[in-house]
Amino acid sequence: MKDLVVGILIGLVLLVAFWAVLWVMALSDEADEEKCRSEADEYGNRTTCIVVTR
Repeated sequence: MKDLVVGILIGLVLLVAFWAVLWVMALSDEADEEKCRSEADEYGNRTTCIVVTR
């Protein structure tokens, strides 16, 4: 029984870590997009933004 509880806890920790990595990746993509758009506003029609999604 103790092994089952430990296995479930390890699984939950891994799941939380996986979601945290995905969340951090999404935040960095949004920050890159915002930076690109602000630079595009500064330079007008001469700027092209290319945002890569994973």
